[in-house]
Amino acid sequence: MKLTIDARLLTSSGIGVYIQNVITSPLLNQFEIRILYNSKDYSFFKSYHYNTKLIAYDAPLYSVKELIETPAKTIGTDIFWSSHYNVPLVNFASTLKVVTIHDVYHLAYYDTLNIKQKIYAKLMMSRAVKSSDVIFTVSEFSKREIVKYTSCNPVKVKVVYNGVNFVKYNTRVSKEKEDEVLLKYKIKPSYILFVGNVKPHKNLKKALQGYKVLLDNNELQFKNTRFVIAGKQEGFITGDDELANIILDPFFKEKVTFTGWVSDEDLPVLYHRASVFIFPSLYEGFGFPPLEAMAAGCPVVSSNAACLPEIYEDAALYFDPLDATSIATALSKVLSDSELRSKLIEKGFAQSKKFSWNTAIENKINIIKQSV
Repeated sequence: MKLTIDARLLTSSGIGVYIQNVITSPLLNQFEIRILYNSKDYSFFKSYHYNTKLIAYDAPLYSVKELIETPAKTIGTDIFWSSHYNVPLVNFASTLKVVTIHDVYHLAYYDTLNIKQKIYAKLMMSRAVKSSDVIFTVSEFSKREIVKYTSCNPVKVKVVYNGVNFVKYNTRVSKEKEDEVLLKYKIKPSYILFVGNVKPHKNLKKALQGYKVLLDNNELQFKNTRFVIAGKQEGFITGDDELANIILDPFFKEKVTFTGWVSDEDLPVLYHRASVFIFPSLYEGFGFPPLEAMAAGCPVVSSNAACLPEIYEDAALYFDPLDATSIATALSKVLSDSELRSKLIEKGFAQSKKFSWNTAIENKINIIKQSV
């Protein structure tokens, strides 16, 4: 059967990880694959050896051009799989229409959107759940949210957890090489690590406030513990005025380190050498970074919101993401209690191993076959 996958979000953060692992799986070899990709990502496919037809498609996501042109890309395929909720307005796939909805952030945080975003989110999310035969999502929490915010038939929603590349994040290099990586990003141990962006639900502001409470209450004990943000400083400064004001405060200018862009091969080192990884998010469909940190042997403190306790179970120490004191307390416990650190690291290894991309994709393919 001919299976067409929209992979234009190949290099985005969470969704990109998902797409890359799906389209490189040898399990797809049982289909005749067509992949829609953005031409700027062509280098990804240079060593791509699967039986696949690559179709360059550069219509910007969420654009009028995309709405007009995408239906034609569904002609001549048996199964069309949208990797995001931006489904074709008209889908000519002859057998099955599949979509992955990772979360419904745009509906849950509807009031934070501008007018155009509100119109698009309502229109396309409604279209996605109504027109698709199979709706994949990545947690029971996301399934409940999809049903809550749309008129979706729950039977169509299939929960398949994502995977984690345990070997990638667990593989160690020499201490000398690790030291070189830290020097490259101007990082000095010990440090609290944050990986993410500044969308409101990522809750970085409250994490920084919790960090300040930690230092205010334990000035001598943690005075050399910095807060490292893996990402470009420009995006953080321009994306949120309130956050910019916090970071430009003299206290945080001294204590916060921005790495800039981190290469894929260096990220496991940043995880491994961190004293603790913090994930303060208010809303997630799955949440890759803490599982990556766990695989790398880093203890995790996490928000207790959304799907996070479902995914991390007892392998993380949880806090109230709206309470800076709760965040500070969790950080203090992990930084000062070596026995707790060891337990979290051990449980983190076991938890991250539960999530296999091979199992995830095998489950998706079985569901597709059963639905044909």
